[in-house]
Amino acid sequence: MDADRLRHAVMNKLKLTFGWTVYGKRRQGLKEPCFIVLLLNAGHGRIQGRRYGQSHYFNVHYFSATNEDFI
Repeated sequence: MDADRLRHAVMNKLKLTFGWTVYGKRRQGLKEPCFIVLLLNAGHGRIQGRRYGQSHYFNVHYFSATNEDFI
């Protein structure tokens, strides 16, 4: 699975779970509450023999409409 498809899967799951707007690469005009999903790093390498592994690291930011979420 490529990184963009995986990022979109994370974004879709957040949207379905919380119902708020989820931003990816384009994030101008944020309307809170919302999430921003950023791909930090992706890599792959040989594990053993013909076996390969992949890793994808995401950063998910949550922006609250109010400060009540932090109380």
